[in-house]
Amino acid sequence: MSKSIHLTHQKPEGPLHRLNSFLDEHVLPYPVRFLTNRVIILATLSLLIPLIFFTTDQAFVNALNSYLNVMSVVVSSTVLLYATIADVRDRDAAKRAEVIAKAYEQLLEERVKEREQTAQAYAEELEQRVQGREEIAQAYAEELEQRVQGREEIAQAYADELEERVQGREETAQAYAEELEERVQGREEIAQAYAKELEERVQGREETAQAYAKELEERVQGREETAQAYAEELEKRVQGREETAQAYAEELEKRVQGREEVAQAYAEELEKRVQADHELIEQILQHSIENVLGERLEKVRLEDNKKLEEMQRAVIASNEALRTELAEKAQIASNEALRHELAELTTLVQALYQNQLGKSTTSSS
Repeated sequence: MSKSIHLTHQKPEGPLHRLNSFLDEHVLPYPVRFLTNRVIILATLSLLIPLIFFTTDQAFVNALNSYLNVMSVVVSSTVLLYATIADVRDRDAAKRAEVIAKAYEQLLEERVKEREQTAQAYAEELEQRVQGREEIAQAYAEELEQRVQGREEIAQAYADELEERVQGREETAQAYAEELEERVQGREEIAQAYAKELEERVQGREETAQAYAKELEERVQGREETAQAYAEELEKRVQGREETAQAYAEELEKRVQGREEVAQAYAEELEKRVQADHELIEQILQHSIENVLGERLEKVRLEDNKKLEEMQRAVIASNEALRTELAEKAQIASNEALRHELAELTTLVQALYQNQLGKSTTSSS
């Protein structure tokens, strides 16, 4: 806000002052104009010539001397008067200039104080904006962490469900193995009874027993092939689940990267806004008179830049750690569960195969 400087010049009041003012305005200008007229000056100078030639006429010489004396007195008085007036005016002008300088200096100090207050208020508002943006970034980081934890829980639940399915399949395979073992035992008993009957009836039926043993061996081989095919199919399913888990991990990584890009874009936008605010601060600093405020605002700008860089680095580091941790957990859980299941199934198939071979050899003998 611009303030005008009002100066009041108090003039002394009195009859003498009023008389002087009246004479200065209405009387003295006419003698001055008369005395400063070029024709009057030349005429007065030309009166010196009659004084030289008409020295015998005493009355004429006295009249000319009186006129010249009066003119000289009037001129000197007028010059002295206007010199005095000029001096008074110069003093008044000097006093007015001093008063104007003091008023201008006071006005300048008030403007500087107002600008300092404006800059301080703007700095406080900028700090409040930066704090609000930091709170928004922190809330966004917490929400991202909650989402990541929710996805970890979903992955954990999926791993538990997969483990339950594997356990159910193990129980089914174990029940099937027990049923197969019972069937084999029943057949062994039948074969033993039939062998005893064959041995009691005729020894010549050994060929029939050998043929039956071959047929039984072929059946055992067929069952072994079936078990091997079932193991291969199970291995394919396990590989398919590994591929599914790997695809899910890749998709999760893509989503995490997308969120990192969003966070990085938000940080860049925030940095642009802060840079715009800093440019405004620099403009204020260019128009400011004091350099102390500029140094303080520069320190605030440097601190804001450091805080933004640290926040961006923290967000990137947290996203990287979460992504690596999720990938490692998903990969380790899927690989360990599937390998454990495959190892148990292979051991189960080998045990069944050995049992069938042992029983087939005993029945053939």
